[in-house]
Amino acid sequence: KIEEWVINICRNKCEPGIIPLVETVEVGPAKKVMVVTIPRGLGSVYKTNRGRWRIRVGSTTREASTEELARLFQQRGMVHFDIAPVSKVGFVQLDMRRVRYYW
Repeated sequence: KIEEWVINICRNKCEPGIIPLVETVEVGPAKKVMVVTIPRGLGSVYKTNRGRWRIRVGSTTREASTEELARLFQQRGMVHFDIAPVSKVGFVQLDMRRVRYYW
């Protein structure tokens, strides 16, 4: 029951979900301890179930700034500049020769 509770928290309370390693270790006669190991994540940014982004800084965690989030998402390959809109640019600024070459 406790193992299920721990796994549910890890999977449902943050994004991306965490997959913990849960073990029960016998430490004495009729005494057991649950050991939960959280593997190092693929990234260093997680979103809580309250919608806040947290980042790992050394041995601490703190709320991420907008700039830190942008940089981390770019490092993960989640930001694609080739499909992002460019503000304050219209049809006039396009080099039609290059557009025709591309298409």
